[in-house]
Amino acid sequence: MEFTRSRKSKQSVNSTLPKKPNYIVKSKQPLFNRVLALLINILMWAYTLTVIYFFIGSLFNSDNWLTRQLKMNFRITNTAIRSFMFWTFVLFLCFFGGLLLWRHYNKRKFGSLKRRIYPGNTTQEDLMGLDLVDVSTYLLLQSEKVIIFETNPIKGSLRKGPKS
Repeated sequence: MEFTRSRKSKQSVNSTLPKKPNYIVKSKQPLFNRVLALLINILMWAYTLTVIYFFIGSLFNSDNWLTRQLKMNFRITNTAIRSFMFWTFVLFLCFFGGLLLWRHYNKRKFGSLKRRIYPGNTTQEDLMGLDLVDVSTYLLLQSEKVIIFETNPIKGSLRKGPKS
């Protein structure tokens, strides 16, 4: 097939199409599930923003229809909300300070974590030492892209049920 701008060279139609992305997991959700998930997501975001607006509004003493309704329904005042936020912040600082002290205690007692040596890459000898598959199956697994087994190639206790 010839294109108008390339009179001398022929191009195939497939070379002009964009490539489809390669997905690791491609799922097909029913429309009802997608719509339900979207609605729940929107409701949760609306709730979160309302709570944030409620606390920030009471912190800066702003009063509008939404905050008035919420304060009336919860029978609460701006002073009580500020007190709650203050004690929550104090509790946060106590936990933060405690964890910071615990970190320093562990560092003094056990030293730096830089002395740890992480294991190297797994080798063929390591895998064969587990004695779960034979060498021919292992080489087949390493070389082929798609393999269909008639029976489970893993031998030993992994195929059996729980031990009594």
